[in-house]
Amino acid sequence: VGDSSYFGEVSTDKLLATSPVIRKTLTEDYEVIVGTYDGKIIIYNLSSILDGSGTEKNNISFNNAGRIFSISTDGTNISGVYFSSDPNDSNAYYFSNSDILEIGSLTYPNLKSTKDINGNFISIISDVYNKYLIISNNKLIQEFSLDQSDYYSSFAIGDLKNDGNNYITLTNKNKLEALNLILSQADNFPYIIKDTSYFIGQPLTADFEGDPRSEIISFTNDGRVFAFDGGTGKIVDGFPISVGEQLSADACLFVSNDKLGLAVLTSSGVFYGWFISSIFSDFGWAESFGDKTNSNFV
Repeated sequence: VGDSSYFGEVSTDKLLATSPVIRKTLTEDYEVIVGTYDGKIIIYNLSSILDGSGTEKNNISFNNAGRIFSISTDGTNISGVYFSSDPNDSNAYYFSNSDILEIGSLTYPNLKSTKDINGNFISIISDVYNKYLIISNNKLIQEFSLDQSDYYSSFAIGDLKNDGNNYITLTNKNKLEALNLILSQADNFPYIIKDTSYFIGQPLTADFEGDPRSEIISFTNDGRVFAFDGGTGKIVDGFPISVGEQLSADACLFVSNDKLGLAVLTSSGVFYGWFISSIFSDFGWAESFGDKTNSNFV
């Protein structure tokens, strides 16, 4: 946690199914949360992993749950998606703490969470067939699909307008869209690529232009890196930049010496890094799982 390096490990007889998430509790303790293939959420004190004791602090289980596919946390709430252990049940299930909601058939669900302007906990779920669900207070409030075949849409979350409302910024082949939680397109979006290239990979959001709004960074199949002003929808000065080929992994944002940097890895194994701003204001969605704690929350 922070900029220092620590090492520790823990052994368990459970088969782990999710990336580990680190959360800071109300008592200022750090916990590590991970989901398993047999329907459990295991919680460790981070300190117990670092000192080698590695004892479980708590675990949460769900009836008839199989694989926990993804989890997110804001430090208080834990939400996620799991599949049933019943081979005859093809549905996925969303949980927020102890509340459970059946959400239908999904394939490789991708979960990200946020809070709306009123403080309600919101989860957005997509899958490989570009089906999107928006859940608030354990109720499905929006559902839509992108009419794209052989294309995997990715999304991020960010406050593009500095109005307290987070927008879903998603790739839709040659379009970069920005939708609010009632699915209205943000002013000056979508951005549409005019040539034959298209957006791929995880978009990122952060405020690095020195104004209160978030910028959006997105990537194309021909190796270009675009950055868009969240307010105007225009390309930020100095972009796009090009690495000449498709990325092999999701890019990430980082801070070094109070400057915001961007790191990418190309399909031929070349690593690039740039400082993209001399001013760092705030992260939105900085990497695959949101931030360095893998919280899947912003």
